[in-house]
Amino acid sequence: MTSIKATCTARTNSWRTLAALMLATLLVAGVAATPTAQAQTYRVLYRFPTSNAKGGEPEAGLTWDGDALYGTTVFGPGMSAGTVFKINGSGESVLYSFQANGSDGGMPWSGLTRDAAGNLYGTTYSGGTYSRGTVFKITTAGVETPLYSFTGGVDGWSPSGVVLDAAGNIYGTTASGGTSGNCSNDEGCGVIFKLDTAGVFSVLHTFTGGADGGNPWSGLTRDAAGNLYGVTAEGGDLTCLALGCGTVFKLDTAGELTVLYTFEMVADGYAPHAGLVLDSAGNLYGTASGGAYWYGIIFELNIQSGQFTVLHDFNESPDGSGPNSLFRDAAGNLYGTAESGGLYYGTVFELNTAGTFTVLHSFAGENDQNSWDGSGPVGSLTRGPKPNALYGVTSGGGRGNKGTVYEITVK
Repeated sequence: MTSIKATCTARTNSWRTLAALMLATLLVAGVAATPTAQAQTYRVLYRFPTSNAKGGEPEAGLTWDGDALYGTTVFGPGMSAGTVFKINGSGESVLYSFQANGSDGGMPWSGLTRDAAGNLYGTTYSGGTYSRGTVFKITTAGVETPLYSFTGGVDGWSPSGVVLDAAGNIYGTTASGGTSGNCSNDEGCGVIFKLDTAGVFSVLHTFTGGADGGNPWSGLTRDAAGNLYGVTAEGGDLTCLALGCGTVFKLDTAGELTVLYTFEMVADGYAPHAGLVLDSAGNLYGTASGGAYWYGIIFELNIQSGQFTVLHDFNESPDGSGPNSLFRDAAGNLYGTAESGGLYYGTVFELNTAGTFTVLHSFAGENDQNSWDGSGPVGSLTRGPKPNALYGVTSGGGRGNKGTVYEITVK
């Protein structure tokens, strides 16, 4: 069984330790693995080099701005502690390399968020003034500005990705820190924070590890009214695994936190680690560990009624194990990745509005010496240059086991 919590905790000890090829020349074909699947076109756009010269081991999904795809890697060239990279028709380029133990941050584990002006925002797991992580801004020209350095105290540490409101205020979570020590890492249960446009940092909620949850490993989802939604990996019902199996929560614009759902582990899963997707009807979609076969679930939660529905139980083979964040298209179909399982080293999947689950691609990793198509897909999928395709990354595989950027044709 894949442990979601172990995957998250391993941030500081990542086990995933690709000469650069031009975008147009990298093509790998893939065929879906289930009887209901149709042939899909899968191709590798970029393989990170073994040397880390262009970064390596991405751990988060990509961001598209109409011109290029942007992402982050945990490792970088020389002594650097990760990169922000750009990939388009001209190939891959490093926009910025973080200094090792530098004030600019280090080890960006989360993806990037784009503002209306085209600037990108993200977080680093380590580095900064107090070596507890940062919130940063970077332009598409590669000018990086640290906006906040976490102290590891009441403000938290180990931040996840951020979201922005229309005014440019930044919202996010930290998996650790705060004022409570009731969670398994003994370093606090995490916080929800706001960083306004003047650079003023405020804690909106401090998790206790009790009924409100603890250790939010993923970022937040914001609705049109400004309410924030997220998940915690621990807390909730403390009779479940002693420290709780996690929650789904809402933080309204008045700063009041409401627990929308408490996981119980058996049929409904436990320890959600990936962000949520919200539709216009008031339904949240996400993934969690556990489920009927213990390899993870996809769930739907109606915000108004509280109705919780398991949409799919993963069974490792051929559908995958350890599902990540989801992508929802305009028609309501859900797409995502499972970090392991499938035929070899993870899958890309679709769950359509009729409830039909289809494996679109099963990663061969380095078992297939003709393709090196990647292994361990991470993060969410995103739209990109082709309207009928989705784009993502793998943390391993490729010729140097340093990860890949890929494209898969869908609808």
